[in-house]
Amino acid sequence: MILMKKLFILSMLTSAISACGGSDKQNEIQAVNKAPTVSIDNITVNENALITLTASVTDDGSIASYLWNINSKYPIELSGETSSTISFTAPSISVDIDSFSINLIVVDDGGLSATGNATITVNNIVPTLALADSYSVDEISSIVISPIINSFSDEIVDYAWSFDNNDNIGISEDESGNLTVTPSNIFDDVQLSLSLTITDTDGDMATAVTSLDISQIYTPLTINGFVTDSPIINAATSIYIGELQLPVTPITDENGEYSVDIKIDNSDENKLVKIISQGVANQINAKLVSILGSTQDIIEQAASDGVLTSDENFATNVTNITTAHYALITKANKGIEVSTPEIFNALSKALDIADVIHLATAIKVAIDKSIDNPELSLPEGVENTLQLVLNEELSRQYVALVSGTEEFTQAQSEMMADDKLIEAIEFIVPEKIYFYELNSRALTDNPIYYFNNDGTGELKGNTFTWTQTSNLINASFINQEGTYTYVNATSNEGNTRQFQAMRYPESFHLTVLTLNENKLGLFVESIDKIVFLEDDKVNNPSFNLDDQMESNAEISYGLMSGVELPITNVGATIAYLPVVEQETNSGTDTVTVKIDKFSLYSDGTGYASILEQSIAWVLTDGYLKIYQTDSEQVQTISSYTKIEANDGLDQFALESITSPEKNKVSHGKIVTTELVWEASQVTGIWAYPETEPLNHFYWELLENGDANTISTNDDNNDGQITEDEVYRQYGRWEIRDGNLVISRIMHKDTSDSDEDHREDDGIYWVKYHERTWELITLEEEKIGILHKHHFFWADLYDGGINEIDFSPRVFHKLADHPVKINQ
Repeated sequence: MILMKKLFILSMLTSAISACGGSDKQNEIQAVNKAPTVSIDNITVNENALITLTASVTDDGSIASYLWNINSKYPIELSGETSSTISFTAPSISVDIDSFSINLIVVDDGGLSATGNATITVNNIVPTLALADSYSVDEISSIVISPIINSFSDEIVDYAWSFDNNDNIGISEDESGNLTVTPSNIFDDVQLSLSLTITDTDGDMATAVTSLDISQIYTPLTINGFVTDSPIINAATSIYIGELQLPVTPITDENGEYSVDIKIDNSDENKLVKIISQGVANQINAKLVSILGSTQDIIEQAASDGVLTSDENFATNVTNITTAHYALITKANKGIEVSTPEIFNALSKALDIADVIHLATAIKVAIDKSIDNPELSLPEGVENTLQLVLNEELSRQYVALVSGTEEFTQAQSEMMADDKLIEAIEFIVPEKIYFYELNSRALTDNPIYYFNNDGTGELKGNTFTWTQTSNLINASFINQEGTYTYVNATSNEGNTRQFQAMRYPESFHLTVLTLNENKLGLFVESIDKIVFLEDDKVNNPSFNLDDQMESNAEISYGLMSGVELPITNVGATIAYLPVVEQETNSGTDTVTVKIDKFSLYSDGTGYASILEQSIAWVLTDGYLKIYQTDSEQVQTISSYTKIEANDGLDQFALESITSPEKNKVSHGKIVTTELVWEASQVTGIWAYPETEPLNHFYWELLENGDANTISTNDDNNDGQITEDEVYRQYGRWEIRDGNLVISRIMHKDTSDSDEDHREDDGIYWVKYHERTWELITLEEEKIGILHKHHFFWADLYDGGINEIDFSPRVFHKLADHPVKINQ
C-alpha cells in the first residue's frame, strides 16, 4: 500500500513536468524513508518457564535485520533471534522475584533503525512435595515410600530424610528420594516419625512429614506362676526369649506369685523361654531360674485362652529345683548355656533326678536356713544362688558343706511337701514297679513293688495296704517279717553301745518326681520300727532301749510294668543272670553269689558254673524259667524277664517261684559268644560310672603289669581332693584263663601298701585281695563283667575267714584320671 502510494506520487510529479514542456535533462527525485517502530510488552514469567516473546515492528519498507539484546546476570540462550519472535527459558532464580531487560534493534531496508525495550520479571517457584499422611508395614517385611515431587523444571539436588533411630529397623534411600524401610524383629508396635526435605538447584526447599506404623506379628501370652523355694517376695522377674530380654519386669507379691503378659514374635519360633528372678531384702541371695521350653511348646500348652499356668507347664514356677536343673544341664553342656530346645530336651532327659534334688536342697538351705545359721551362708564372694550353682567347684564345696546337716534333711522334707516345688504328676499305679539304679559302683539288687487292684500289695514278702493321692502312694504294712540289725543306743551316763535289734517295715511313701514314658523318678521315704531284744532291755536298764521309729529317705528309680522285653533265642547261649542270693560258709571261706553264669543247651538243660549245679530251662511267652537243684535236693525256680536293654549289662527282673520274698531287679546279659581279655585291651584307666564328682574308685593298669587301685574321698568336704584324701594300693595284673585278674598287696603288720612291693613275698607283704573280671560285653570304652572279689583274710590274720563274692559290674575306660588331685 505504502509502495503504491509512493509510485502514485512519483507518477503525478512526472506528468506535471511533462505538461510544462519539460527539460532536456530529467531531474532525479529521491523518495523519503521513514524509520521503523518497535514495541515490546513487559511480561512477568515463572522461573524455568519456556517464553515466546514477539515484538511489534512497523516500517514503510522492509526490516533488514533484527538484533535482540538481553541485559541479565543469568545466562539465557535465545532461539529465533533473526525475527521479531524469540524463545528462551526463564532463568532459575534464588530470590523470590527478579527481573532483567531485553531490547530489540531493527533496521529496515532503507537503513533506518528502531529500538524496543521491555522488562522481564521472573517469579521464583518453590518445588512442591507430598507424602501420605501415614504408611504401615509388618515386621520382617519392607516398604518403599516414594514422595510426590513437582520441581517445576528445577532439578532436585538433595533429598534429606530424617527419622527416629531404631536398631531393629533398616532404612535406606536411593538417589531419587525413595525410602526403603525394612523392620527386623521388634517387640512392640512402633510408630516411626519421618520427614523429607528436598532442595532444588537454586536452593529452594520443601518439607513433608509422615509416620510409619510398624506392626509386630506376635502371639500374645500371659504367664502365671510362682517364684519360690519358700515364697520369694517382691522378686524382680525377667523374661528371655533366646538371648533377648523382653521389656517386662513383673514383681512377685507376698505369696511369691507373678503374672506377666508377653508377646511371642512369629520370628521367635522354636526359641527357648527363660525366666530369672532376683530376691530382695533378706532374700537378696536368692536368684532363681527356670527354662519353660520352646516358644512353640508354651503356645501350644497355653491353648485357646492364651494363659500359661503351672497346670500346663510346671516350669512357670521358678524354683530351687528348676535352678538346679538349669545348672546341671549347663554343666552337661560343658558350661555353655543351652540354646536350642533339642539340646535342652536331650540333656534334661539324661539328668539324674537325684542330682537335681540334691543340688536343689542345697539351694533351699542357702536361701531359707542360712538366716538362722550363718555357717550355711553362701561362700565368700558369691552373691546369689545362681552364681553359686554355675560355679562347679564352689557349688561342689557348698553342697559338701551342707548335705550332712539337719537343715539339709529338713529342707528336703519341706520340698517334698510343697506342691509348688513338686509337680503333682497324674499316673495310674501299675501292677509292678521295678526299682533300678542309674549309676552304682556295685550294681546292687533292687526290690520289686507289687500293687493289687484291691488296695493291697507286697514288698519282699511283706503285705501292705496302699492308697494313691495324685503323685503320692502311701502304704502301711499289715504283716511284717523282721530282720536282724544292729543299732547304737546311749546310756544315762552318755555311753554309746551297739545292740542287736529287730527291724520291722512300718510304712513307706512313694512320691513320683518324674514320669518319662514308663520310667519313674521317685522320692522314697521308708519308716521302720526298731525293736530291741527283751533280754537286752532287762540286762541293760541304763540304756534307752525303747522301741523307736527310723526314717530313711532316698531318690530311686522305677520302671512300671509294661516295659518288659521278651527274652528270645536262648538255646545254645550263655546267660549271665542274677540269682537268689546264696551264702555258704565252709569254715575257711564265705562265698556269696548274686549272679551266675548259666550255659543253656539247646535241649533245655544247662549248667550253673558258679553254683556248680545242673539246671533245666524253659522259655514261655518271653519269660525264661530256670530250675536248679542243689546238693541237698532243694529246688529253686526262678523266672526272668528283661526290663531294660543297655550297652553294658541289661536289667532283669528275677521273680522266684520258690522264694518270692527274694524277688529283685539286677543286671546280666544273655550272649552267644564268650569273650576273653587281650593284653592290648587292659592297659589304661578303668572306673565305675561317676556317681559323685570327687569320690571315686578306679584302677590304673600299666603296660608292665603294675596295677594301682586308687580311691578318692573328699573327707573334709572342701570341694576338692588333696593328696591326703587319696588312698593307693599296689599290686599286679595278669590275664588268667581269659579273665583279667588284679591283685592288691598289703604289709601284714601295718596294713600299708607300697609301690615297691607289688608281689606276695610270703613273709611281710601279703596278697590280701584279688579281683577277677570275666568279660561279658565290650562296647567301645564300656564293659560289663562278672566280678569276683576274693579277700584272703586267712593269710593276713589268724582265724581270718576268706571272703568271696560274685556280682555284676559295669566299668568305663577313661582317657585320664577321673578327678583332679591338688598338690
